[in-house]
Amino acid sequence: MKVLMVEHFLPGNQYSLELCRELQKYADLTFYCKKNAGDVSGISKYKKAMYAGGKNKLSAMLEYGRDLIELKSELKKDYDIVHVQTFKRHESEIPIYIKAKENGKVLVHTAHNILPHEAKESDRKLFNDFYKACDLLIVHNESSKKLLVTEFSVPESKVKIIAHGIYGDLILNKKRTGERFNFLQFGQIRYYKGVDILLAAVALLPEEIRKKCTFTIAGRQYLNNNSEDYEAMAKRLGIEDSINFMLRRIEDEELPDLFAKADACLFPYREIYGSGALLMAYTYQKPVISSDVPTFVEETDNGKTGILFESENPQSLADAIVKYVSLKDAERAEFTKNIEALVTEKYNWKASAQKTAQAYQEALGI
Repeated sequence: MKVLMVEHFLPGNQYSLELCRELQKYADLTFYCKKNAGDVSGISKYKKAMYAGGKNKLSAMLEYGRDLIELKSELKKDYDIVHVQTFKRHESEIPIYIKAKENGKVLVHTAHNILPHEAKESDRKLFNDFYKACDLLIVHNESSKKLLVTEFSVPESKVKIIAHGIYGDLILNKKRTGERFNFLQFGQIRYYKGVDILLAAVALLPEEIRKKCTFTIAGRQYLNNNSEDYEAMAKRLGIEDSINFMLRRIEDEELPDLFAKADACLFPYREIYGSGALLMAYTYQKPVISSDVPTFVEETDNGKTGILFESENPQSLADAIVKYVSLKDAERAEFTKNIEALVTEKYNWKASAQKTAQAYQEALGI
């Protein structure tokens, strides 16, 4: 079977690259990505053809338009399956993919997010049409499948749950030394990720606990999506000495050191469809302290990889931090063992690729 895999997020997101390195063992796969996608080593067939961005608005629009025409042409070629991972502009691209159905393509989409963040009503209608056109929808957890079935009336038979793999091989960092605990919240800063909830929780910590802890908040903040001044908030709460802000893009080469210093990773999210940051924490075998939204309950195996707390409740998060600090080393080590077991069983690319190939075959009726 011939597969065209379309990915707009490289080099920022490695999900599709990791998946395709395994998936090409089971399919004749062409990886279709941005012109500036960077290193795609390990992929046998790829085309760097899509819009890579630009500062001049007019020339950027013209380049994007030309690349959409090229995408339309690519979709007419003899692929059996068109698998759409991500969009640059879903408003422009979804109609193109729906039109490609007329050429007899099997249309597949991995719904990393059921709807875009900060979605408008027009987005809901467009994605509803897209989901109806797709022959196969892939999600990473049961809660996302439930949303597709209940909110978009997608038949259950059309939705497959295939776990997100970790990023590379399991990395076990050195054990913590000294008395201080280092907590990390990593990933792009958006309202739904609850940085304000974390800051409020830190302010609620008993002084003797807060003195033992450092909290690092690392990731780029796009002010058009989230304009809150978190550094000013920390000052108002009187906790600025406990918080290390890194409000910028974190380069790949910084990740090993950043995660090596962390004792646990924090996920005070209000809501989430699926979290690549959680899988990054698992890559480095870091226990997690996460809100009890359905996705995290499922992907932590009901809290076996860390501690769950009540969503949007700063006091509950503060209590979870106190609990983590108070655990014995052997109890924290048990979280690490559970992460390793989950990755071995579920969150790995070999398993994801095998299940994806099987789902393709079912969609093709072979």
